[in-house]
Formats: sequence, C-alpha cells, structure tokens
Amino acid sequence: ILIFGVLSMYGTLGGFKYGGTTMNVRDIPPAIGGIMFGPVVGAGSGLIGGVHRWFGVTAGPETREPCATATFVIGLLGGLIWKFRKGALPSVRLAVGFAIFAAVLHMGFVTSYATEWANTYYFSNWGWLVKVLTYCFGTGIFVYVAHNLLRERELVRSKAAMESELAVARDIQLNILPKVFPPYPERKEIELHALLEPAKEVGGDFFDFFLVGEKRLALILGDVSGKGVPGALFMAVTRTMFRSRNWASGTLSSNVEAVNRDLAADNGACMFVTLFCAMGDLDTGEVEYCNCGHNPPFIRRNDGSLLALDEQLGPMLGVMLDAEYPSRRVTMAPGELIFMYTDGITEAEDKEQRQYGEERLRQLLAEAGKSSTEALCKALRQSVSGFAAGADQSDDITMLAFRYLG
Repeated sequence: ILIFGVLSMYGTLGGFKYGGTTMNVRDIPPAIGGIMFGPVVGAGSGLIGGVHRWFGVTAGPETREPCATATFVIGLLGGLIWKFRKGALPSVRLAVGFAIFAAVLHMGFVTSYATEWANTYYFSNWGWLVKVLTYCFGTGIFVYVAHNLLRERELVRSKAAMESELAVARDIQLNILPKVFPPYPERKEIELHALLEPAKEVGGDFFDFFLVGEKRLALILGDVSGKGVPGALFMAVTRTMFRSRNWASGTLSSNVEAVNRDLAADNGACMFVTLFCAMGDLDTGEVEYCNCGHNPPFIRRNDGSLLALDEQLGPMLGVMLDAEYPSRRVTMAPGELIFMYTDGITEAEDKEQRQYGEERLRQLLAEAGKSSTEALCKALRQSVSGFAAGADQSDDITMLAFRYLG
C-alpha cells in the first residue's frame, strides 16, 4: 500500500507537460497494485494518491475532485479484477485493456466535473490519445517485467531442483561402484586401484571388480555411448547384468555374450557400451580377456616395456543380438601391472583443442616403475589436469590399475 501509494503521489508530482498543462500518471500505480495484489492494496494506494491530489499543492484545482476520486476508484476496480481472477497474475493483454479502461474512466470523471476544461485539453489537443497510450505503456511494461521476473525465478527454482536431483544421482552412481581401496587388504597377491571422474553430474563410464571363488579376480571397465542421465542409467544396467552372471560356471565369452543379448534385446534407445573384461588367475598370473570395442589396455612388464592388448575381439555391447566375443589369454609375472582406461584420458583436450593422446599415456606408464597402483592413478589424473590447463572436461575420466604380486 505504501509503495504504490508513494508511487501514485510521484505520478502527480512527476507528470510531463503536454498541451499547456501537466499530464500526470497517478492512476497507474493503484491500477497495478490492484490487479497484482488485490483490492486492499489497490484501494489503499489509490486513497493515498487521491488524498495527496485533493489536498496537495498541485496545478489544476478545478479538477482535483474528479482526479482524486478516479485514482481511488481505479485502484479499487483493479483489486476487484484480482479478486475475480483469484489472485492470478494478469496477462499483459488484460493489463493493457484495464489501462485503457482506467484512462477512459479518469477522463469521464474529469469531463463530468469540468466539461469545458476537458473539451479543451482532451479533445482539442489529442490529450485523450496521449493519456491512453501513457496508461497502456506504463501498466503493460510493469506487468510484462513482472511476468519475466516470475519466469526467471521459476527457472532458477527448477534448475536448483534439477541440480539437487542430479547431485543425488551422482552420489547414487558413485556409491554403486567399488570405492574402498585397497579392496582386499588380506590378499597379498592383489594390488588394485581405480578412479572415476564424470564430466557432468552423472556419467556413462564405470568400472568394477570382484572375486570369483578364491583364485580368480574379475576386472571390468566400460564406457557408455551416452552421457548424463541416459548414460548413467545404461551404465547401471550394464554393471548389474555383469554382476548377476554366474562367473563360477560360465566362461568369460559366454557371460559377455549373454550380457550383450540382454542389452541388445530391449535397446530401443540404440545405446551401446564399449567394454574391456578380464579374468585373472591369482595363482598363475594368467589373464583371460575380452575386448568389446574398447581402448586397448596396457600390461607393463617388469622391464618397463608395454604390451597393448589391442585385439578387437568383438563389437561394442548392445548393438548386435547374436554378436560373438572370443577371448584371449596373456600371462603376467609377479610385479607386472595391467592398466585399463577410457578415452576420456587420451581424448582430453587443452584450450587449443589438442588431445592428451596415447603417447603421453604410454610414456607415463613406462616411467611408473614400481609405483603403487594408487600413485599411478593419481599421477595420471594430475598429468591430464595439467595438460588441460583449466579447459573444460569434455568426457568422463576412468582408469583401473591392477598389479599381480604373485
């Protein structure tokens, strides 16, 4: 009431000159107050503006009664519109329509009290058109800005809610992955560490590992085609399917092929996942592996040389229902390490869009020496961050390092 009442007073004092007298706009604030906040605000602010016009030191004493009355009535009528609309914010069209009505009503009040003055001012000098346009512009702009502010507030609220939900989804996604390292402190033949850093709130990369009986260790690392929420959902489904397989009885190839059939059977979104899966014998160091269209992992030999497991033994998962995934075998000596990763590492870009590349990865692995798997993962992550030098991360970064200790 006070805010729109003071604005109404300013509408009297701050009018503009036209046709030899002052064209004031004191009716606009009560009209806006009424249609936006109800009859109490409209009538109250109109009363303040009207009383100020009646008793204030202003020009045009011959029209003070009709002008003051019109200001109060317009504010009250605006409030009745608000009440009829049950407090809904009026559209710009309705606000402009009411502004035209308010201008006509005001001129009607003045004409009934001071016909000669009104005829001279409103109708001989096109004052009526100026008044109507002024009322329409002032009221319409205010309501238009109010609509935009409310839309912006709603967008901010929606964005905050979405970010909160994505943060929860990120926590859920990361919590379903192994996160305790070292994972098997009682097993002296295993040294293992993994790291995943999504590019967005949630991502499509994943890793997993689990013991099969007492003598075998399964290692899985994958990269889903999509990013964000779709990629995260497909990633969770893929990991669950691998976890639910009976690895103790089935072969590596048969289990991978079974997961592929399940993914491809109901894959309406046409998503896919590249994946590397390995099964290590903890007694002998023999590793059976299957590469499903994924980046070739490396085995770092004790002499510092690198062996790339670059045979493409099958297509990505989820594309072809009857795809076959043959496996291969390689033997690791005690102390040797297998390193699995996603292309978020090799394709990481700096601000000039140069990629980190496989050669830098090879060099870091070759120079790793006897560093722990944890130190290796952290060193590589730091190397990629240093190379990017503040450029936005465009893809998920995931790595898994396993050293066989014999």
